[in-house]
Amino acid sequence: MDCKFESWPDHCVVSLGEELLEDGFSTEVENIQGDEWFEVMQAFTGIFGCGPATARKWYDLGHRTLDDIRRSEYSNLSIEQRKGLEHFTDLNTPVTRREAEKIHDIVKTEAERILPGVTVIMTGGFIRGKDSGHDVDFLISHPEEGREEELLAQLLQNLRAYLIYTDVQRNTYGEAPISVKRQSVMDHFERCFSIFKLPKDDNVATTSGVDEEQLEESSPPCKKLKTSGRSSGSTHGTSENEAK
Repeated sequence: MDCKFESWPDHCVVSLGEELLEDGFSTEVENIQGDEWFEVMQAFTGIFGCGPATARKWYDLGHRTLDDIRRSEYSNLSIEQRKGLEHFTDLNTPVTRREAEKIHDIVKTEAERILPGVTVIMTGGFIRGKDSGHDVDFLISHPEEGREEELLAQLLQNLRAYLIYTDVQRNTYGEAPISVKRQSVMDHFERCFSIFKLPKDDNVATTSGVDEEQLEESSPPCKKLKTSGRSSGSTHGTSENEAK
């Protein structure tokens, strides 16, 4: 089966499927997974904030390990990529349902403290019944349209002890015609991509008065977090922005 990894023509897909059905494995897939290029790309794209284009650039420059990036590219890295390198192991360890629920409780408690009646809904794989995932997605709203405005900024301020990195993308809903084919409608609402410091101690306070020193001393695991704010009655969903 002579197929390039970059392109999967129909006959290749059919052959691959037949091999999987007959043998229970694919020699082609195993060869690809054992290829240096694949392994390096997999490691590089595992860095928070690094997409395929950046990973290919680093590979073409001769970099093969995370240490290569730390030594040769660190000064050129974005803040999110530096945080991604610093917390690489934690961020590439799946988030468990218990951890996701713990983060949800922290975010929901503080959101309700700021704006009574607010809704904080966990979306993504966990709401579909998965026991683990790559990140945690939340949809934050309020039954009264417009009440959620400015909530995200205040919420992030109050949760600052938990947040290692945040990237807020402003609300662009209504500024231009929305093409559902090109991107999720949710992409137009205010969003935040964060790295969340999850306390190991279940008794750590979940208010704006959280003990920051306790968080630091506990060496907490870090998890990727996405939150989206919307007005009441709008379609909701989440999307990644890893095209870099």
